[in-house]
Amino acid sequence: MGKFFVISGDDEFSRKQRVREIIGELAGDNPEDNPALEIISGDAPDAKDSVVAGRFLEALRTPPFLCDNKIIWLRHFSDLAPFNENNPAEPYSEIIAFLSEPLPPEVHVVIDGPGLDQRKSFAKALKAAGAVMESKAVAKTTDRNYADSRRMEYAVVSLMALRNYPCERTLQILSRHLHNPNWYIRYNATESMEMLGIEYQDLLDVFDGQDRYAREMLQYRFDQRYILEKEVGE
Repeated sequence: MGKFFVISGDDEFSRKQRVREIIGELAGDNPEDNPALEIISGDAPDAKDSVVAGRFLEALRTPPFLCDNKIIWLRHFSDLAPFNENNPAEPYSEIIAFLSEPLPPEVHVVIDGPGLDQRKSFAKALKAAGAVMESKAVAKTTDRNYADSRRMEYAVVSLMALRNYPCERTLQILSRHLHNPNWYIRYNATESMEMLGIEYQDLLDVFDGQDRYAREMLQYRFDQRYILEKEVGE
């Protein structure tokens, strides 16, 4: 039976962080480079939920191609509430029927998004089919982990804002956060440095250093930029 994960709840930051960890376990440190991974993006600005759900259903029905297995990620779906209805419309009803049965051994599925009601029949059917269900709810202000979680979220947002303040101090802060253990912090630090015009030769000390995660994040961003520039050039 294939692996099946559903990450829901109203804490967007914790939900996205957890699903990224799961995708990393299934598809490797650079999951976007894994040909077995098919991402159905639910967070695009113009994404219509029913259209995204239809693409997800099509991916579920399509067998692996040129790979031994297939990983399907319904990424950051905006609202899982339509699955909670007693008589859901298509394609939600067809997705429910498919996922209510154990997955084929060569197919792994990951779903994340808010709005899933654990008390409804859909969630119960997923559990019965072997899904690992996790809910990431916003912590109460009395929770001891609340402050740490918020500080991390603020750091992610702040690193995005720093790209608007080009100076030596900004580059020092961004460079330091390349070594942060949190994936989102490293990603935003790298993206901001890229937008400030930092090039490969400016970061030779990081590429030659001992921090594998910092090197891999920089390489990933530079590879993505190269692919984009090549596509634009064509």
